Amino acid sequence: MVKIQLYSLAALPVDYLTRQEALLARMRVDEGVLNPYREVFITGTRAYQQHAYLKLVRWAYGRAVAQQVAVYQQRLLDSATGRGRCARLALDLIEGALHTRVVRADTRGGEIEIPIEMNVALALLLGMPESPDYATTAARRAEQITLMQPEIDWRLAHCLTCARDEMKTIFLPMVTCFEGAAGDVAVRTI
Repeated sequence: MVKIQLYSLAALPVDYLTRQEALLARMRVDEGVLNPYREVFITGTRAYQQHAYLKLVRWAYGRAVAQQVAVYQQRLLDSATGRGRCARLALDLIEGALHTRVVRADTRGGEIEIPIEMNVALALLLGMPESPDYATTAARRAEQITLMQPEIDWRLAHCLTCARDEMKTIFLPMVTCFEGAAGDVAVRTI
């Protein structure tokens, strides 16, 4: 096992998180679709990946360590991107959407469960001021959903799912190899 400083644990995914345009290119997101939504996709995807990473840290080291890592990460990402306030809003929207109930839809083939990433996508599309679909009230949000670009919510939900899965694949082995992952936290603070 390797000992790691708390700050290093926070810094581990920062370079990766700041390269979201490469992620969107790998997912082959159509530039024509992405254009008016570029900032929402980039900020939302980055925030969802940060949330996924912090969830891994919380699982491996506990809530207190994850909270400290989140504070350091916010500072690092803000200095790297200059978009700390926007990222904080995206994380708040994500947290709120993840605490909503599961949505089910009736189809010809029976009832299906809509992925939670769809709730997150809608929260980002309707709640981020840079979104063309930004709406400030619940009534306005319900109306705006009907006016959205067709399937933009599903496209963002797909990107969020891919981004989350990529974070788990890349960072789960790293996070668990540090001392303290299975028992006492051996992370040193600076």
